[in-house]
Amino acid sequence: MLKNILKVNRPDFIELTTETKTVTAKWENDDYNLDDINVKLNQDNEYLAIFLTAQTSKVKWIKLRWNNLSWDKNVRFLGDAWERGYGDMEWKGMNTKRFITR
Repeated sequence: MLKNILKVNRPDFIELTTETKTVTAKWENDDYNLDDINVKLNQDNEYLAIFLTAQTSKVKWIKLRWNNLSWDKNVRFLGDAWERGYGDMEWKGMNTKRFITR
């Protein structure tokens, strides 16, 4: 298998959904705060790490959108369950209607 690392920068938009509201925003810097929720980006030469913390809010979804990413049509992404594999892991091409995790 050919391994290729896709370099991504800061997402253009973030959408947070809690039990009570959904908020969509542009990034101002490498931190995003909504009430007690914090999303932090940590970019180095190899990868972009995304950390989400919430003190009491129950986060249902976090959606990130990049406007200008591109890759070869043969690239595949590994989709799996949130905390562990339940036999539903598979390599698929990009589909903007499909969540990478559930």
